[in-house]
Amino acid sequence: LDGLIIEHKRYSLSVHYRLVADEAVPALEHALSALLAERPRLRLRHGKRVFEVRPAVDWHKGKAIRRLMEVFGDEAALPIFVGDDLTDEDAFEEIKDTGLGILVGRGDRKTAATFHLTDTVEVRQLLDYLARH
Repeated sequence: LDGLIIEHKRYSLSVHYRLVADEAVPALEHALSALLAERPRLRLRHGKRVFEVRPAVDWHKGKAIRRLMEVFGDEAALPIFVGDDLTDEDAFEEIKDTGLGILVGRGDRKTAATFHLTDTVEVRQLLDYLARH
């Protein structure tokens, strides 16, 4: 499929379709869904112009943050999560009462993030500020 980019990750597969013609996306999603229907140990997750094929386990970015907080056990630490994708919402939700969730990009969607940055330039400014202080 023209424009399709498949990214092999350690435990998942990202199917990026940001360069695929809009009219071809429904057929792509149908093909992936049909393929995964035969593989119950995998599931499909939607992101921002990406489909993620993941193991069908109860694990996501929010649970990863929770686990890191348990491992480090420092209640004085402030968890900060910066993300721009729908798949980052689990992390924003996990830290909404105890940390800073920062959505990057247009703030035109419902989000559990506490704050919003417009672009990667602003993310860099935030990181520079945090590094100085």
